[in-house]
Amino acid sequence: MVSLIAVISVGLIMLVLVETYFSRQEQEHLRERSDEIAPTLESAFDEGISREELQQIASFSLFTGRVRIRVMDRFNQLLIDSGNFDDKATEAFLAERREPFAAYEFYLDDNGRLRGFGFPEEDPFAIEPFLSEREFGFRDVYPRATIEPVPLQPVTEISEAAFTFPIQVDDQVVGYAQLSEGPAFGKVIRQSIQRSLLISGIIALVFAAGAAVLFARQVTRPLSSLGRAADEMAQGNLKVRAKGSKISEVDRLSTQFNDMVRKLSLTIESLEKDRAWLRRFIADASHEIRTPLTALITFNSLLARSPDVSEEPTSTFISESDKQLGLLDRLTTDLLDLSRYEARLSGTDFALADIRPTVAQTAENLKPISQAKNQHLELIMPPDKLSIRHDPASIECCLGNIIINAINQTSEEGRIQINLKKDSDWVTISVLDNGPGIPEEKQSRIFDRFFRGSRSEGEGSGLGLAIAQEIAAIHGGSIKLISREGQGSQFTLQLAA
Repeated sequence: MVSLIAVISVGLIMLVLVETYFSRQEQEHLRERSDEIAPTLESAFDEGISREELQQIASFSLFTGRVRIRVMDRFNQLLIDSGNFDDKATEAFLAERREPFAAYEFYLDDNGRLRGFGFPEEDPFAIEPFLSEREFGFRDVYPRATIEPVPLQPVTEISEAAFTFPIQVDDQVVGYAQLSEGPAFGKVIRQSIQRSLLISGIIALVFAAGAAVLFARQVTRPLSSLGRAADEMAQGNLKVRAKGSKISEVDRLSTQFNDMVRKLSLTIESLEKDRAWLRRFIADASHEIRTPLTALITFNSLLARSPDVSEEPTSTFISESDKQLGLLDRLTTDLLDLSRYEARLSGTDFALADIRPTVAQTAENLKPISQAKNQHLELIMPPDKLSIRHDPASIECCLGNIIINAINQTSEEGRIQINLKKDSDWVTISVLDNGPGIPEEKQSRIFDRFFRGSRSEGEGSGLGLAIAQEIAAIHGGSIKLISREGQGSQFTLQLAA
């Protein structure tokens, strides 16, 4: 657009300057013709010639000066009009009774009167007009002007300029003459400029469009590359780097992006190190805690079986201590398992094997707990093998935690169904119970650590489902929950087939 506006502006300025120049030339041409014809008109008015003779003078001046002449009296009333030069010339050229000629010849007599168009004065119509001058014998007469127009074509372009001047006799204005329709100087040049302006505008528009596309590509290409790098970084690829650019602003942006990714990568590495250290610390702490806990549990068990312990308060104290020590032991065990799974120190012994025995063994191990609450535990499995890559021990732990959660959430004489099947590219193990269900506001926190739902604070560690979710993630799967209050819950473990 800038290029197009610049070209059009320059072209318009040039066109205005050329128009002004040639308009002045046309005005100057009319002034020169007026200087030539003014003496003849003043002489004609001074001698009082007739209108026909005045028309002859105007017609003569029409051809010699190539301008249209209108003569008015002092009251501005039109006396004579020479007519248009092209019309008069074409009329003369195309007359059927006239033959081709080399030139028109005109002359004035000694008194300044116009004599015919090459005809002898004494017998103007005795011969065919417009024949060659040598047939008349007027060798002593010299034409005042010779015009050679091009036949069948306009002699020139007509100007729109007009010039009016007074006709004076003895310093008195006796009439006016107007010269107009002279040649239009520079008409071809002006048309050429207009065409050049149009062509230049089109070329400038094409050039500007091409330059804009090229420039836009130079800008958008590195920005697109930077956008792709940002998308990869958002997906977790912190090794991606943005490419440099020849555009300083984009190159500076790419450099800042690369610095940000590098610093972010270092920060995440530092956090991973701290997280790994924390996991090791929890594992070590859990291991260290379990040693005195085991001793306390053993001591408490021996004390409970001692015959000397018979009083009711002592027996109740020992029983409650044993319960709390069991919960503390379960908590430390779950913390130790969770830290190991998060650090990928456990659950990675993958093998391609049939998963049905693992599921069946898990259900069999937990059946006594379900039977203690008079619950009906049902297992449904396909008859064919379902071989997938998995770690049997961790899958047993994962599925066991889900089933234990269902047993705890389901009331006595409830039903729990375990269904194993293959669905498209996934092997799914669903655990369905008819318990009270999980409130909708608590479903988003069900996999949070230490979240116990509706159970009392003393029951469980609150880490079972968190451990199950971590094991599912190790296997590239997930656990989904569907639950409605009063209708039960369904946990679905999905593993890649």
